Amino acid sequence: MELKKELNNDKLWKQWRKARGGVCYHYKNKSFGQGTVKPLITISCQMRLNDEVKR
Repeated sequence: MELKKELNNDKLWKQWRKARGGVCYHYKNKSFGQGTVKPLITISCQMRLNDEVKR
C-alpha cells in the first residue's frame, strides 16, 4: 500500500501490478514447476519487487 500511495496514480498502479505479476509468474514456473510452495513464492516475489522499486 505504501507504493500505491507513493505512485498516486491508479492506472500506473494497475500497470505495475500486471507487470510484476508477469515477472513473478515467469520465475516461479521456471524455478518451481508444480508444487505447493508456489503461492508463497508469488507473495515473496511481489514483496521483493515492491521493495526494490521503492529504493
